[in-house]
This record gives sequence, structure tokens and C-alpha cells, in this order.
Amino acid sequence: MALRQSSADPGGQGDVVQMLQTLYFNTDPHARRQADVWLRQWQKSSDAWALSMEMLLHYTQTPGASPASVRLSDEAVYFLCQTLRTKTMFDFHQLPLASHESLCSQVLRLLQAFSAPGAPEASCAEAASSPSAASSNSQRDRHRAAVTQLSLCLADLALQTADKWQNPVQVILQAFPLALPASDSGSDLATGNEHGRAIALLLLLLKHLAEESTSRRVMADETVRRRHLANMGKAASTVMQTLLKLRQVVRNRKQGLEEKKRLAPQGQPRAALLDALALNDSLLRSILSCWRVWLPFLQPLAAGDGEDRDGDNAGLAGCASQLLETSAQEQQASLALVFSDCLEVLAAPRQPAASNSPAATGDEDANEAAASCVLRLLKSVTASTQELRMRFLRLQKEAAHAQAGPGVEELSSSFSPPAPEVLEHALRDTEARLKASESFEQQLLQEILARCVGALRGRLLAALQRSGEGEGEEFEDEFDALQALTTLARVYAGVAIFLIPALMRRTHRDAQLQELVHLLMKISEAPRTRRIVAHALEATAGGSEADEGDEGEEEALLVIEEPMRFWMKLAEAAHRAETAFSACALRGENKGETPGQKAPARGLDAEAPNPDDASQSIEALKEVYTHLLRECLLQVTMPKRVAAAALSSDYDAYRRAILDCVEDCALLLSPERASLVAIDNLQQLRRRQEEELQRVSSLGASLTPAVAAELHQHQERLLEGALVVLAKLCSLDTDFSALKQHLQVPLAAISVVLGAEAFPVHSLPLLHTTIYARVAAIDLLKELLVPLVDDAAALQQALQMLVRQLLTQTAGPGAGEQGGAGNREDEERQAMIQTLHVNASRAVRQLCVAAKPPALHPPLVNELVNLTIALANVKADEDV
Repeated sequence: MALRQSSADPGGQGDVVQMLQTLYFNTDPHARRQADVWLRQWQKSSDAWALSMEMLLHYTQTPGASPASVRLSDEAVYFLCQTLRTKTMFDFHQLPLASHESLCSQVLRLLQAFSAPGAPEASCAEAASSPSAASSNSQRDRHRAAVTQLSLCLADLALQTADKWQNPVQVILQAFPLALPASDSGSDLATGNEHGRAIALLLLLLKHLAEESTSRRVMADETVRRRHLANMGKAASTVMQTLLKLRQVVRNRKQGLEEKKRLAPQGQPRAALLDALALNDSLLRSILSCWRVWLPFLQPLAAGDGEDRDGDNAGLAGCASQLLETSAQEQQASLALVFSDCLEVLAAPRQPAASNSPAATGDEDANEAAASCVLRLLKSVTASTQELRMRFLRLQKEAAHAQAGPGVEELSSSFSPPAPEVLEHALRDTEARLKASESFEQQLLQEILARCVGALRGRLLAALQRSGEGEGEEFEDEFDALQALTTLARVYAGVAIFLIPALMRRTHRDAQLQELVHLLMKISEAPRTRRIVAHALEATAGGSEADEGDEGEEEALLVIEEPMRFWMKLAEAAHRAETAFSACALRGENKGETPGQKAPARGLDAEAPNPDDASQSIEALKEVYTHLLRECLLQVTMPKRVAAAALSSDYDAYRRAILDCVEDCALLLSPERASLVAIDNLQQLRRRQEEELQRVSSLGASLTPAVAAELHQHQERLLEGALVVLAKLCSLDTDFSALKQHLQVPLAAISVVLGAEAFPVHSLPLLHTTIYARVAAIDLLKELLVPLVDDAAALQQALQMLVRQLLTQTAGPGAGEQGGAGNREDEERQAMIQTLHVNASRAVRQLCVAAKPPALHPPLVNELVNLTIALANVKADEDV
């Protein structure tokens, strides 16, 4: 039953076309707003279904023969296609059940019409009057956006009609036979080639079909959603075979085009070949994007038959186990090809897209699609292996319970226990599948590990170099290199997460794993080594190129986000393993498998680690985390530009990520060991600063008060990061008895920041970094109160330093004289000083509460009295 238009006159074709003309081409804003309101109301009406479809079908049949009053512009075509899509999402209840099938058929007809060789084209008059037509590169791409809306509409229809339309993939493949040639050879995919356009459209439909299946924007019943997901799972193997066939077509034709390009002379023929190659590459990107969204639907088959005794499907898997095993083997071979293709794309230099190719606008980046495919495939296979492993363990438990005989506590179940022979068959079948799944998982991990330390390594190292420093023509520009670095960082970190079990047992003796960890460390260092963030770590206070620069914290966070997640997961796993080994050692046990991992009792885990290997690997990892902690101490340093501006939200997020990594390092190393590393770093920093101060002092007359003050401010900025990290480590469960003999180093650094006279005493303004450094010093001092309470001299010195902070006021000539930005900066600085006052006052209170009576000598009491008098003469905050 076809869609029928209402007989009501308002909202007819003429009215809709007139309103669309007003919306897109009228210069009167008021008229355009009225047209927009009218069209929005019309879109919500039930008449919009039939009228939109009627106008589009008529347009595809006679695009240039319609009366001028109802002739559609390109914008109107897009609007009508968008109307069908939005109504499928939100107003599907308006349609009678009998019209569902005809709607699907009509949307397919529209897609075929817009993609056919004789697709609708504008007349000369339309091309001159329609901006979109006039600005389009070619007539065949005029309706690309409209086709996208129709593709999404078809995908949403497949979801809404899942109960009746159970095999949408097969219907789509039958509707576009031109995309699936009988052989892999054929005509070249030159620009505008019918075959290439058909393949591109088919891939778009398949991609949207998978993406929309999980969209919560579509107003569909949950039962229908579950049915649609089941339909998608059944069609996944068909899609995989289709994509493999298209993959072979694209690869064969690329080889042919490359050979022709090598032999072709310069000029027009060579340019056409380059465009054909770009189109071919765009199809490869589309195939990768399609693989990416369909991989999750392949997981159940990769895992086997799932829960073969659940619900009404009990016993089905046992009857079809041989068929499923064959299907799983075929699927694994197909997935291995997908995996290799994605790794090839990641290792190859980026190919520029032709401006007239379908991928020229809006298509997913090939590297991003390949990276997503690799990680999704690894996740799917690993999850399938884990599911089979848990099922195997459950079946083992049930079999052992059945053999125990009567008198044993019954398992809680609403079903009768299966016969012993059934359990034994299920156990053997699951064991065989588990072995195959583990073997496939190891195959993929070994392949990508070899690529990460091989072919991908060169591209990663090139991306790690700063643009313009001899990286050759590997990347088009700095943005291209940074984008590649972000993608590769995601791949390396994702792969390393899957390799954590191997890292736990073989890091100390496996060269490939050691190189992988080394490369991840270089990625983590990239914000500093590549100068994405201008930390300005030089010892001198003078300006330099490295001191200045744009805010790069957002880009830096994108680069290190996934590597930081890997360091967190590895630290947690190593900490759990070390804790479990220690517990076993105390009980006198010899634990033969990784803690927390229940290996099958039938020896499926051939590489189960012994405690000695795991302990050696953990010790090797501790050295890695020591280096990582030192890197965090460098990157936590504030950029020089923060001296005169408040922290941005991007920098705040970047710094939180670094401090979270510091906490991960402390988890594995222990807070005491990590604190000793931070104290050693602080000591080296102070030594360099003293050497620099001596060097500047040797200049004699050149060391003016202003230069000395500027040098002091620069040193405060460098000290601030070290003090923040040490305060973070001391706030953990730290045993200060192990640090007591090393506390003079942080106390000396605190004295450098807090022990100066009332600052500033020169013409330089009070910097943001100075206040940040003082707040960091106070935070560290509060953490060190426990070991200081018995030392009266140290306690009095700490109190004196805190008193000076409470007397700090905004200073500097010209404060408040500037307008606009100057006033805002002064307000920000005053708010920061208020924070400094509050932190200092709370530290004084903690100090007095924690101090023992013998430590409260008369000089200390006099200091408190003087503080009270001084605060009475200034405007102190109520908390202070």
C-alpha cells in the first residue's frame, strides 16, 4: 500500500515549494523566519509523509519538466529527504502498518534514482539560480547530502520495522547489484565511474545500518530494538563476506592504477589516474569505516555459540557444533585479513584525497578508521576468549559436582541438571573452542606487536619529531603530524593494554615488549620533547623561543590520554600481582598463575607465569615507572605564560592527568619510594638553581635588584611543580619514618618560596606563578607537620613563614590604573591572594593543634600575638 496524501489544500506542493523558496532565497529576515516556522509545523503533520515522498519521486522521474511553481531546488530536495528521515525517527507511529513495506521500497527507489547513471541534473536556468548547484564541483555530487539523509532514513526504517523486515542487508545487496561484480577484474574506478559510485553508496548504507541500530534518538520500542540487533547479528557474516569481496576489488584495482601511473607521462592522463587513485583510496576508507561499525556484531560468532543451554535454545549448539566451528574458522581467517589491512593503512603515508572524490568532504580519516578497527577487533576477540574461559570453568564446576554424587549440596538452578554425557560433550566442545580462540588472540597480538616495533615504529618516530626539523615529507604539515601522533598513541596504548598479562611475565626478558614500553614512554614525553606545551624548563630567567608559544594543552591531552590510561591499568595489575605474591609467600604457598586470573585446569594457558618471572618483570616495570615519575615532574611545571594569566581549563585538565599519573607511579613504587624520587628531583633542581644564582652573581654590576627578583620568580615557577608533586605523594599513606632524614631538602625549598621578605620589593608585579608556588609550599608544609611537631625550631620557622603569607597584599605600581583587561587581571590576582590567605590561616591552625605543649615556647606565643595585631590592621577575610 502506497503512502496517500491528504486531500486538505493547505500544505500542498505549491505551498511547500513556495515556503522553501522563501526560506532559502528570500532576503527578508522576517519572511524567512515565518517560512521556517511554517515548515517546522508542516514537518510534524501526518501529511508530510506522503507529500514529501510524492514530490521526491516526481522530481527523480521528471526533474526538468515540472511547472515552475513546483520545481525543486537542491536545497528543497535535501529538506524533503531530511523530513522523511526525521519523521522515521520521531513520528513513525503516524503510519499505518500496511504502509511500512511500501515506504521501504520507495526510499530504496529514491536511492537508486539519485545514484543511477541518469541521476537528476539541474537545467541551465536552475544551475544559474541555485547557489548549491552553481558551487558544486560536478553535477553527480549535487545531492550527496540528500543521499546521506535517505541512507539514514533507510537504516532507521530497518530498526522501526525489525519485526517484519528481518533481513535488510540482503534487500540492500539485491537493490544495488552493480556494486558486486561477478569478478574482481573490471574497468578502472575513474572519477564518476558507475561501479565506484555504486560501491560507495552500498558502503554508506551498510555503515548507517549498523550505526543507527544502537541510536537512542530513534523512538522505537525496546522489543523492536532487541529484534533488530538479533537481525543484525544474523546478517553480520554476510556483511563480512561482502566487505571482503569489495576489499579484493579495491586492492586489485589499486595495483593496476599504480602500475598505470608509473608508466603514464605527465599531463592530463596522469592527473586522471591520480584522481582515480584518490577515489579508490576513498573506497578503502569507507570499507574500513564499515568494518569498524560491524565488528561488534561479529563477537557472538567469534565466541562460539554463547550460552547453549539458555532459554529455548538449549541443545542447539551441540547439534550444530561442527558447523559453528567451521564458520568460526572462516570468520577468523576473514578477520585476520581485516587486521592486516588496517595495519598496512596505519603504516603507510597519508594519501591526499582528490577534490572531486566522494571522500573529499566529511569521510572518516583512514588512519582513524583503521585504528578503531584494530582496537575493536582486539577487544571483541579478547572478550570472546574471556567468555569462553568463564564458560569452561563453569562447566568444569558442574561436571565435578555431578561426579561427586548424592549428598553434595545442590547447585541453585531452576532447571534439572543435564546428563553427565551431555556435560562431558559440552566441556570438550568448549575446551576446543577456547583453544582456538586463545590461539587466534595470540596470533593477532603477536602480529600487531611485531608491527608496533617494526613498520609502525618509523612512522611514530617521525610524528614525534617537531615539524620542520628534518622529518622529510612524511607529513604534509604540523597538524597532519600531530593528528598521526594522536592516532598512533591510541593504537600503541590500546595494544599495550591487551598485552598487560604478557608484560607482567616477560618484560624483563622480551625485547619486543621492552621496545613497546620504550615507545609508549616516548609518546608520554611528547608534550615536553615535541614542545606541544611550552614548559620553559631552562635554568635561566631570560626569555627564549621555548618560553613563548600557543596553548597546546588540549592537543597534549589528546596525545597522552590513552597512554596515561595504559600506565594506570598496568600499575594496578602489577600492584595486585605483587600484593598477591606477598600474601602467598607469607602463607608459604607457591602461586603458579597470575593473581586474579583463573586459568583452565586442563593446561590451556601454556604461558602461565611462575612467581620468579613475574617478580623480575615487576621489578623491571618499577624502573620504568621511576622514569615515568621523573617525566611527570618535568611536565607538571607551569608554562611561563601562566605568570601573568590564570590557568585555563585545558591546562587544568592536562595537569590533573599528569598528577593522576603520579599517583599511579606511587601505587606501584610505594608512596615512600616515589617521595624519595621526588625529593631527589627537588634536590637536583635546587642545585642547578644555586649554580645559576652563583653564575649571575659573578656578573657583578649586572645583577640589579630587578634582575635578581626576576630570577627568583623564575625559580619559584620551577619549584612550584616539584612542590605540588611532593605534596601529592605525601598526602598518600606515606611512612614518614623512611623520609625523616631527607626532609631537609623539601624544607629548604619551602623556605626559598615562603621565607623571602614581603614580596615584591621592586617594580615587578606580583605574578600568578609566585602565588601558585606559595600555595604549593603551604600544602606541602601541612603534609609535613607530622614529622615537625617534635622540632620546636622547625615549628617556629614554619609559623614565621606562614605569618608572612597572611600579610601578603597586592603590590606593584599602576595596579588598578589600567582599564578592561588590567582590572580583570588585578581581580584574578586578588582572588588568588585571598586563597593564599585562607590556606595559610588553616595551616597555622593545624600547626597549633598538632604542636605538643613543650614546643610552644614564649617566642612562638609572641609570634601569634604579633600576627593578631598585624591582621587587625589589614582587611582580613573572615576565614582568616
